[in-house]
Amino acid sequence: MSVASLIINSPYEAPQFFWREDRGNLALEKGRRPAGYEIFDTCNNTRSTEALERVNRIRERADA
Repeated sequence: MSVASLIINSPYEAPQFFWREDRGNLALEKGRRPAGYEIFDTCNNTRSTEALERVNRIRERADA
């Protein structure tokens, strides 16, 4: 799929695609991005992702 813009979803519909970072490159994925946030540790130069499970459960219930 060729993409001309980083904006890939409509603001009026549920997201159909999301961007996933893979070793500095962006890859287009089908579906909705799981809710979460990233933690950057500048002292150790590491990055981790913390999932927001409650938000993901609310999304599932809202879609049903």
